[in-house]
Amino acid sequence: MSAKVRLGDIAEIRTERGYAYAQVTHITGDGELLRVLHGLHASPVPEPQTLVCGPTQFLTFFPLRRTRSSDIRVVGRSKVPSPARAFPLFRVPGLRDEVTGQVSAWWLYDGLEEWKVGSLTDDQRRLPIRGSCSDLLLKERIAAGWRHEDEV
Repeated sequence: MSAKVRLGDIAEIRTERGYAYAQVTHITGDGELLRVLHGLHASPVPEPQTLVCGPTQFLTFFPLRRTRSSDIRVVGRSKVPSPARAFPLFRVPGLRDEVTGQVSAWWLYDGLEEWKVGSLTDDQRRLPIRGSCSDLLLKERIAAGWRHEDEV
């Protein structure tokens, strides 16, 4: 992968169930923030720029500029749609209970600061989770139709 990744770059991700696409919406110290677009395609999409206004499956930080996976490559660039331009609010799991595995307290992160909220409201449960994916986890989550709400 090229060491130069820019805002708006569109990555094609080959999974076991088809081709998926993601757009770089932000570049931070956590890596490139990918907006994984909803939907799998049986073959590569000739003009992936047409997909960026569609719905989002999930958000994740991913080291796109450093990936060595031949299944993930930048295939285009498009302006980031206005709803995706603001940095999203993330939820961050705190310590987990050793017996139940449940998160004992949650934090929120706005790109600048983190603050403890304890338990989450229903709306906060739908927030993306701050974290990075490996190429394998990224492909597995896409293929499985994973969404943020699946992680509690």
